[in-house]
Amino acid sequence: MGLFHQVLEALQHCTSCRVLHRDIKPEIILLDLATGQLKLIDVGYGAFIQDTAYTLFTGIPSYSSPEWIHHKHYHGKAQ
Repeated sequence: MGLFHQVLEALQHCTSCRVLHRDIKPEIILLDLATGQLKLIDVGYGAFIQDTAYTLFTGIPSYSSPEWIHHKHYHGKAQ
């Protein structure tokens, strides 16, 4: 399985647990070179999925969603 596919599966797992990671960036992706297995780490900025918009900024500005940059809020589906 490709690395990008593994990242998407990890994010899908988070979402299935009703959790948004909210800090996706290269530094939080670990790769076991022996097995090729990818791990997504550091959910310190994570939040449970909510029905209303998120209005508190988390993460690093250069990795912000377009919704946050333009409107200063976003919904869980933006991740």
